[in-house]
Amino acid sequence: MPAYLLVLGKAADRDRMAAYSRALPPVYSKYRGRYLALGGAGRGIDWLVGPVRDRSLVLARFDAFDDVLAFWWSEEYRAAARLRERAGQFTVLALPGEATDPARDAPADAVYLIEATITRDALAYDDYIEGLDATIGAHAGRALVRARLPGFAALEGDALFDRMAVTFFPSRAALDACLADPRADAIAAARERAGLSLLARATPPPRA
Repeated sequence: MPAYLLVLGKAADRDRMAAYSRALPPVYSKYRGRYLALGGAGRGIDWLVGPVRDRSLVLARFDAFDDVLAFWWSEEYRAAARLRERAGQFTVLALPGEATDPARDAPADAVYLIEATITRDALAYDDYIEGLDATIGAHAGRALVRARLPGFAALEGDALFDRMAVTFFPSRAALDACLADPRADAIAAARERAGLSLLARATPPPRA
């Protein structure tokens, strides 16, 4: 089963973050990880809902949940992580994937809808996910992550969110069509009843 590493961050020292970023590619490669989305507001990430418009986001795919943990606790990653000490604030989550795996060979223009929620009404959240999943298929969307605590792991930062959803779309046009679907207002209303949510549209980094 695939798994995903999700990072929400706010950088305070861009030079230290740049050095950290340069050290990561061989570590990801060793542990079978690959970036799916990477950037900040207006640079590959569009924050659609929530009070975090200044945050960056990283979404990476791994072949298995154990690979995420092996990557995170490896000597190589621990050495790289020291490069970003005091360079910002980060929330890091390890997320189990669904059996469907369109992200394995995702097209270059794939787009991801990423949602994190602090729930106050679990039934409303279930309504939200049911509505979302009933709609995405009409727009070539596929569920990558549908997780709730304790089914995912907080590796760093505040473990505030208790529900996570990541959805794949083959293009931005497909995702935008889903957001404009006649059912979208009812889906958004259910999400708002469920609790406090962050919602982002995320695109892949440029391929070398």
